[in-house]
Amino acid sequence: MNTPNYFFYIAFLVILMFIIYRFSYIKKAPLLTDVVQLFLAVMAACSSFNLLFLVFEGVKSLGDFQSYKESIILGAVAVIWVSIQTMNSLVKSSQAQRQTNSTEPEPETT
Repeated sequence: MNTPNYFFYIAFLVILMFIIYRFSYIKKAPLLTDVVQLFLAVMAACSSFNLLFLVFEGVKSLGDFQSYKESIILGAVAVIWVSIQTMNSLVKSSQAQRQTNSTEPEPETT
């Protein structure tokens, strides 16, 4: 039985919220590279959380990889860490762009 992959839906929802945030507060569309980075970071974090759950709950047998259980856990935590840093840096760069946009003088119209 195939279980639905909710990671895609979660990533799509986060990207949609990021795009709405960019349009409503910064008045600019995000770069495609930012959207792709965010998509990959969310997917990686969700997959790593799922892997941690499977390893800790023992739902699936690791088979030949049982002796590498600690390395698998460490790798999953590292991926989550990097994903959170990526998401954080994208939001901070957007906030910095908002601050630079607010300090620029508006052009005079006559």
